[in-house]
Amino acid sequence: MLDQILFGFAAVVAFILSCSILVAVLKNLCIHRVLWLLSFILLFVLTTLISLSGLDVISAPFVYLLASLIPSFLACGLIYATLGSRWGKYYLTYTLLLFIVFTYASIVGGIPKTPLILLLHVPSGFIIVILPFVAVVLRISELTALFVSIGGLLIGVGGVALATIQFGAPLLPQELVNMVFAPLFLIVTIMFAAGMLLTKNWGRPKGLNDLRR
Repeated sequence: MLDQILFGFAAVVAFILSCSILVAVLKNLCIHRVLWLLSFILLFVLTTLISLSGLDVISAPFVYLLASLIPSFLACGLIYATLGSRWGKYYLTYTLLLFIVFTYASIVGGIPKTPLILLLHVPSGFIIVILPFVAVVLRISELTALFVSIGGLLIGVGGVALATIQFGAPLLPQELVNMVFAPLFLIVTIMFAAGMLLTKNWGRPKGLNDLRR
């Protein structure tokens, strides 16, 4: 019950962050903010479902499918914001192609889903951890961007632990993972919110016109 309450708090934080990003998007329609908005809307949906139905709901195919896009859109937005539209387009294309294949594998079958999940999550996890850190080191972003790196590192550890349980090769006891995952997820959501709301400059913000270049 406590876990579901904590996920409920995480849903509230994700909702507030989504609203804040939406306001920013309406003021200045930038690609990276649109991608972050999609990511945190999905995060709000995911945390709300877990809060209402428990952690087991994440094993449902459609939920896991949507959850796979949360780090991907977040990472893609970071690439657009820090490296520019050229690299952002590449990673967005990569994400969407994998999502299409993953959707096909979930509906039709015949394709192992585990490699697809890893291909979506692992690169995105590294991007979320490394890019904000590099942006701070190069002084193109404020120190507050490190909140995103910390959140990415924490959810990466928690996600790997949870995934290994689902794949039948747990790195940590399931009781321990179940006990810490809810507070960890809340902390991660707060870290992402702090990083996104407090960081004003990510280096190279791009508008929607860049999609045509």
